[in-house]
Amino acid sequence: MLTPGNGGTGGIGGAGYTATAGDSDGGVGGQGGQGGNYGYGGEGGAGGDAVGTGNGGTGGNGGAAGSVAGGGGSGGNGGDGADTGHGGNGGDGGAVSQPGAFNSSGGAGGNGGSGGITASGTSGGNGGHGGNGGDISFNDASSTAIASGGRGGNGGVGLTGGDGGEGGGAYTAGLGDLRPGTGGNGGDAAAGFGIHGGDGGTGGIAMIANGLNVNNVVGGSGGVGGQGGPTANGGSGGTGGAALIDSESSSANAIGGRGGAGGAGTATGTGGFGGTGGEATNYGSGTATGGSGGAGGIGLAAGNGGAGGDAFSFGTGNATGGTGANGTDGISDGTTSYGGNGGNGGTATIENSASAGAATGGRGGTGGSALSGGNGGNGGDGGNAYTNGTGEVTGGTGGGGGTSLTSNTSGGAGGAGGLAQATNSQYANTARGGAGGVGGSDTVYTGGVGGAGGAALITASGATGNAIGGTGGAGGTGNTTGTGVNAGTGGAGGGGGTATNYGAGNATGGTAGAGGAGRNGGDGGNGGSAYNYGTGNATGAAGANGTTSSGGYGGNGGNGGDASIANSASTATAASGRGGAGANGSSDGGDGGNGGNGGDVSTLGTGQIVAGNGGSGGSGGSGGSGGSGGNGGNGGNATINNTNNANDAHAGDGGNGGSGYNSGTGHSTGGNGGNATIKSGNHTNAYGGTGGTGGFGTVYAGDGGAGGMAHDYTRGTAYGGYGGYGGNGGYGGRGGDGAYAHTYNDNGTAYAGWGGNGGDSQTALANGGDGGNGGSAQANHIQDAHGGRGGSGGQGGPGGSAGSDGYWGGP
Repeated sequence: MLTPGNGGTGGIGGAGYTATAGDSDGGVGGQGGQGGNYGYGGEGGAGGDAVGTGNGGTGGNGGAAGSVAGGGGSGGNGGDGADTGHGGNGGDGGAVSQPGAFNSSGGAGGNGGSGGITASGTSGGNGGHGGNGGDISFNDASSTAIASGGRGGNGGVGLTGGDGGEGGGAYTAGLGDLRPGTGGNGGDAAAGFGIHGGDGGTGGIAMIANGLNVNNVVGGSGGVGGQGGPTANGGSGGTGGAALIDSESSSANAIGGRGGAGGAGTATGTGGFGGTGGEATNYGSGTATGGSGGAGGIGLAAGNGGAGGDAFSFGTGNATGGTGANGTDGISDGTTSYGGNGGNGGTATIENSASAGAATGGRGGTGGSALSGGNGGNGGDGGNAYTNGTGEVTGGTGGGGGTSLTSNTSGGAGGAGGLAQATNSQYANTARGGAGGVGGSDTVYTGGVGGAGGAALITASGATGNAIGGTGGAGGTGNTTGTGVNAGTGGAGGGGGTATNYGAGNATGGTAGAGGAGRNGGDGGNGGSAYNYGTGNATGAAGANGTTSSGGYGGNGGNGGDASIANSASTATAASGRGGAGANGSSDGGDGGNGGNGGDVSTLGTGQIVAGNGGSGGSGGSGGSGGSGGNGGNGGNATINNTNNANDAHAGDGGNGGSGYNSGTGHSTGGNGGNATIKSGNHTNAYGGTGGTGGFGTVYAGDGGAGGMAHDYTRGTAYGGYGGYGGNGGYGGRGGDGAYAHTYNDNGTAYAGWGGNGGDSQTALANGGDGGNGGSAQANHIQDAHGGRGGSGGQGGPGGSAGSDGYWGGP
């Protein structure tokens, strides 16, 4: 058996000369000699230092290891610069290429030299970059030895710190474990005058090619960023090293390296961004998991978290994107500091059409807290997920927003959910968009907005799976008790994700996020829309209701999601979402929120359609000076365009206005009805939506909403929507106008909508509300066009007259 020590160690490279006069650079260090068959490579010589304004010499590279055993030589350190001269770069570590009979390591990279400093001490040169760690490779399939890549050298200190060197890669054709090199740390900015810290080096790659190797393959960690100067940024953390399993028969797992942490930014600077996690790629049956992002550096403005690494599976295992790092909290020192944003989640991709593995996008990082004076950091977006296989595919969840604690600030926004996409024609599973992150709280002022839900997409016409949009994140909590400048508002809820399906399955829009609590309630999120190009149903989600206030106005309702079927062969149903209701104002006189609009609906197929109704407005509080009622949302439009469709088109109705004190007009109004259109159909009818009823008003009642128009190109009938009734109150509201109706077919008929009745008045000498006007009608034959009747005027108050009746609409 062969043992180490039978061959000599390579010679050490000579040091570069140190300059002694003038503005001279230091000499380059000599390269280390290669080791004998069983020997270690020699160390590289150090670069020489400079004088005057010269640059430091570059360190020599380490010598390669012997062909059978021994490690690579370390790279030499770079020489120091003088005055404004730059530090020399460190030499690279020596490489190892052996059968793998013994454990071995690549040589470490040399450190970069320091930049010079001027005589005044107020400026200088940049730090030298660290050398790269040496790679290592074992080529014997029976090897069980451990292969370790060399560590990257650290960057030198300087006006701008030097970057860290890359970690050495580790490769084996055998059965042993791999330990790739860590990236070198970035050099610090020089104390007192430095600007930017150096970036951390990338971690080394790790790779196996033997299907019998059961060790997990993990990429090297990225190096830490250097500290920044007084007013500048810390260096970014290094990217994590990639992990690769290049064997279809392997059952091992591939995990990307962790990103390096960002460098500190001092109490007046900005923290460096965290490094991105390393990629992971697997051709076997094991999993592929992207590396986690690195933490952001501390600072007055804290550093953002690093993004998660991407994951790729070409085999049959799962793929999971790396987790984004959380944003770092701002400094708590009484100044205006900001939380860092969370890192985005990594993407996950399954490339193998025969794979039943799951693809899951990485989670976004949570935003950092602002501990004094600033906004919370935003949450990172969830990673996208893609599959060409048949397993579940789920977008990553968005990170939550960071908190804030001061006036005139807000919690961070939640991150958006990731996309989920499936492309396999045999796909029978669920593609689900990622959930949006929750908005950050601000218990002194305004909550952050919730993140939008991720989209879901199934692209193949032969697929039978369902696409479901991601749920929107809830809005963050605002101040629930403050008044005046500190009267906080809950964050708006995030919208639900869009769903699109080209196959036989359903498309369902994502659920809307709820508004956050606060003295003023947060608005509800919009419902997700749904689009089906295949043969399944399309269902838009309802808008979320507004959140009730704890002392102010109520939140508005979100809009309902649209729904559309774009396939003439489809018999499925399309139903859009209703609008969310506006929340009531506080009992001490807060205004009610407005209702959300109903979603639009359409089909090119032969199935039914259902349009969303508008949400009702919230009521104003009766205390104090009295709150105004919210307006109702409009009804959704409805459209049919298929000659063989025998279903009627009913547009959505407008929501009713909420009751309120209403010291002026324009409040508590009913929503308008939606429009109905049949572009082609089978003797079918189009019904415009009815306008919503105006709400009660202590002083001024709300007007009724207008009816929705109707257009019919078939032999059916177009019915314009009726106007809503005016609300009762001190001064009754006007009735809504009836809607126009138009038939474009010689055998069709059009009936315009009637005007709504005016509301009754209660105030002495007040006239009743006027009736709404009837709609006009149009047909190819005048006898087939029937104008709408005007609404009756409302009853007057004591001593007042009845309101005027609305006009008949003409043909």
